[in-house]
Amino acid sequence: MALLDEVRWFPGAERLVALARAEMPQQKSESAAFATLVSLRAHAIAVESQDDTASAGSSPATASAAIGELSGGRLTAVTAEGTWTAKALNAVFAGVPELPDLSLLAFVDTSGFGAPDTPDRALRDYLEGGLPPFWSSRWRARHFVILGGTLTGPGGTLVAIVDGYRPVGRDGVHLQLLDRVVAALRGLLLVVPSADAPTARALVARAGLTP
Repeated sequence: MALLDEVRWFPGAERLVALARAEMPQQKSESAAFATLVSLRAHAIAVESQDDTASAGSSPATASAAIGELSGGRLTAVTAEGTWTAKALNAVFAGVPELPDLSLLAFVDTSGFGAPDTPDRALRDYLEGGLPPFWSSRWRARHFVILGGTLTGPGGTLVAIVDGYRPVGRDGVHLQLLDRVVAALRGLLLVVPSADAPTARALVARAGLTP
């Protein structure tokens, strides 16, 4: 069985994956527009194309503002800022079940990632024994991705990353070591129905981050 088939997906993440794959590829380098569109559609908000979400810009702040505006206030993108550590990110992941309608958007520096085509055998060796694969990403860009779920073993944790390009990983989804995700993170958005925003902010604060 492939490792992606063993992932413990966050609530609603399999729908996000399906929506992302249906929309791929992202236009040009507009990863924020792509991730914003997928998040809006996941919450049943009609968006025609990535052109309609271009206001998401290229930063967590502009993406957050666009999500609020394009959803007519139905959604809030709660930011998480601070010093990224494995402990903090794990704390966010642990609280995800409190937010069943969550889309978790990460703004990353892809130079911190491992190679998205790292063989499953190497990743399984890491899960079982903690030996990290040595392959690094050849791509260098600031980029939005969706965090879809985790897979944990005695040696560590892998995070499922949903990208905007189908050739990356398996149909646009690949696995990264938790420590690699921490190294790559430059911002995190918890996209939730606005009624759930206080719960999302409380989760961010419990993780030791600033909402």
